[in-house]
Amino acid sequence: MHKSQNMRNLLDLRIPFEIRHMKEKNKLAGSVKIMKQQYVDQFEEIFKSESLRGERIHWKVNWFLYTIALILSSFVYFIQSNEAGKYGIILSLVNLFYNLFITLFIFKKKSVEWVSYFTMFLNVLSLTIYNYIDATNNSTIIPATTATLLLYSVIIFLGSLRMDKYLIIWTSILSIISMDGLYLWFYNSFDPYIVKQMISTDILSQTYRTIYLIINGILIYSVPRSMRRVLRTQERLAKENFENKENALHDSLTGVYNRLYFEQHLSNCIQIAKNSNHKFALLFIDLNGFKHLNDTYGHDFGDFVLKSIAEDISATVRENDLVSRIGGDEFVIIMSEISEFHEVQNFSCRILSAITRKRIYGNTELLLGASIGISLYPHDTENIEQLIKYADEAMYKVKKSGKEGIMFYNSINNQYSI
Repeated sequence: MHKSQNMRNLLDLRIPFEIRHMKEKNKLAGSVKIMKQQYVDQFEEIFKSESLRGERIHWKVNWFLYTIALILSSFVYFIQSNEAGKYGIILSLVNLFYNLFITLFIFKKKSVEWVSYFTMFLNVLSLTIYNYIDATNNSTIIPATTATLLLYSVIIFLGSLRMDKYLIIWTSILSIISMDGLYLWFYNSFDPYIVKQMISTDILSQTYRTIYLIINGILIYSVPRSMRRVLRTQERLAKENFENKENALHDSLTGVYNRLYFEQHLSNCIQIAKNSNHKFALLFIDLNGFKHLNDTYGHDFGDFVLKSIAEDISATVRENDLVSRIGGDEFVIIMSEISEFHEVQNFSCRILSAITRKRIYGNTELLLGASIGISLYPHDTENIEQLIKYADEAMYKVKKSGKEGIMFYNSINNQYSI
């Protein structure tokens, strides 16, 4: 019967505790959510940066390629007296002037969508026009050559540098239409004798070239997708690492910080206090009567009580204060940036009231006492080990008295005072 009553008490306890504990959980969850969003923003920024970098590389490549094209076209026109060279010069200058026009966007590191798409359109159009002129003036089988196929592949690759999958699709479609359009336009003009000597001029070979360009586009299409996949994997690992780090710094039972984080934070507090001439207080708290409660009602009941008290303490402290569970029924509070002694005294009384308030779970009425020992920085000591020792000694002094209460450590007289 007694065991059954205890179980009912536990069930009655679960609901009110979960409601109170939700605040602390939501606070931690909110922190994790903010950090996750920061990771998302960070990786999106990396992807955007790579896209701008790719656009800049393409811009530089265009300067190089069309400068070379201008030189070669000039040689063809002025030295070889070939009419195709004149149009090559014109097309090269058009692309060079366009490159000069978009320089402003490149140096401002400003991504403008139409610039990317028009650049690829101009690249494909310029190659197609020159191939048409070359085929008209020199040889009609030029659209069926491997060189034409490779140049279109290079343009598709340059489009992939911007990490835009739709730009790759756009460039691939333009290239396939242009290449096959040229081939069909000149197909009936092919020299029959040359056609017999060259297998690459028949319809089947052109089909192979088209398939090659399609496969080339599909493979290049995977470049931005692969990069996004890598970044997403890194993002996921970073989130998991952050969550694991958060979990490693929190007490798994109560959700407040653990001893590891307490020690790190206390060390940081001392350093900050030294630099900014601040004062702070360290409160050691031990729950009176918890062992008897745990033995009487069981460990599950004791765990719920610890969670409840941790929530009450967390709800009482100020925003910049730290609450940590460092042992079975021991908690510590770092009360940051204090100015007056009575601040700590009033604060400690509120903490004691929060812990010792009457708790009713089902038909069970629970009253717990607490012993609180306090040391002050730098009033008592500037040494981290001594600061902990003094607060711990003051707390045990209260505990030995057999009563709940608060005690300050006074290092000047080596005494304890209430």
